[in-house]
Amino acid sequence: MPVTRADELDALADKLAALGEDHPEPWHLEQQPHNYPDGTTYFNHVQYRSGEGLRVEVASYIAPELGDLLITLHNRLDDIVSALRAHASLIREAGR
Repeated sequence: MPVTRADELDALADKLAALGEDHPEPWHLEQQPHNYPDGTTYFNHVQYRSGEGLRVEVASYIAPELGDLLITLHNRLDDIVSALRAHASLIREAGR
């Protein structure tokens, strides 16, 4: 049986749901002060605290906009997974 678009969306939802289950801690942006000659005043890092209290860096030295995107995507995984599953269901109902 060929893989449909709905199957692909379900597979993506499964992967994202697993990521959320493995790493349920909320992510946040940590700004490290740094006066750099080009005018940079902060280095940005996406981090979370593990269940054991360890600080885990997900991404380091990134643009604040990319950090915000990563944080929003991770912290809203439940909503994203629900939307993917709902869309896959609609595709199936429409017979596409």
